[in-house]
Amino acid sequence: MKPQRSFVAERALARHCPDLLRARTPSADLEAGLALLGERLARALAAPLGRLTGADSPAITQAAPRCVTMADMTAAAPRLGANCLLTAGPAHVPVLATFGGDIVMSLLDRAFGGAGSTAQHLPDAFPVSAQLLIDRLETLIAQALAEACNCAAQPLRREGSLARLNAFPAEQLLWLLDLAIAGAGPAPWVLTLAFPAETMAALLGEGCGESPRAVQPASATSEPFSDLPIDLKAVLVDMAMPMALLAGLTPGQVLPVSVARKVPLKAGGVTIAHGIVGALDDRVALRLIQAF
Repeated sequence: MKPQRSFVAERALARHCPDLLRARTPSADLEAGLALLGERLARALAAPLGRLTGADSPAITQAAPRCVTMADMTAAAPRLGANCLLTAGPAHVPVLATFGGDIVMSLLDRAFGGAGSTAQHLPDAFPVSAQLLIDRLETLIAQALAEACNCAAQPLRREGSLARLNAFPAEQLLWLLDLAIAGAGPAPWVLTLAFPAETMAALLGEGCGESPRAVQPASATSEPFSDLPIDLKAVLVDMAMPMALLAGLTPGQVLPVSVARKVPLKAGGVTIAHGIVGALDDRVALRLIQAF
């Protein structure tokens, strides 16, 4: 049905700022979360790497997170490298850690007293000594990842070739975190960690650590306080004596004293109870009549 006349709006239609209406994309959330994870990893890695390389804690900085496919990452990888697939959390989500073979050989040369130089041509495979060094580096990376994400992490498998490792399908999109490490070697080097989006959601979204337990108040009847020995003193007599009399004390002299009706029981100089003196099984005992 065709209207007989045209309609005219009474006022101009509202126009909203597109920046206010634009929803935050999941990629922006992942990028921000990855940057935060990079800061935590840098703090967790600094001291252990310094101890491993025999230097002060290195300076670790991160580049802006980037997203690539596994195929692009494989194409850009060096012929020989330390490529390790790790798992994190109870769901065992995958994380890829990689750094160049020249870095491994440089750190190995330094470990044996050299200046950290490398040969012009890398070997076809890492020698046993280099494999042992990579083992230690992988352990440090797994421990740092566990600390940064508050979850368990461990190395799964390793290959000198990223293509042979076959960590993810070629079309898999990966978020890359590049950590530039200066001071743990003769020259700055880069440790790259790659996360699928599902891994990032598990590590930064729901989290893979256990939910925090409620903090219970300390109790004197539970460990570790229950077995802690405390010295107690029952003060039977508290008397004043002139200095002249004190200076003339001799063995056999009898001093008249009176025991207080309420004897204080003290711990660390603080009165915690009062009692009266009595006997129990032929021993002097204190029966408490008041406790604080």
